[in-house]
Amino acid sequence: MIQRLYIKNNTKATYNIAYTKHFVPNASMHFHDFYELEIILSGTGTTTINQTTYEVKPGSIFLLTPSDIH
Repeated sequence: MIQRLYIKNNTKATYNIAYTKHFVPNASMHFHDFYELEIILSGTGTTTINQTTYEVKPGSIFLLTPSDIH
């Protein structure tokens, strides 16, 4: 399982930024109405962004925009 750190510019948060650190199983494709920075902390696997699949490992970083389906 991959451990991910998410940093999001969530307008509902007190400081307009929310972050979470957790293990995430594969989820259904979705998008958000905010930017999301994802940092892989541990584990290996794949992630799919806009119909392209990428290998991920610790140190992999993704900046997702509101138009990115992931």
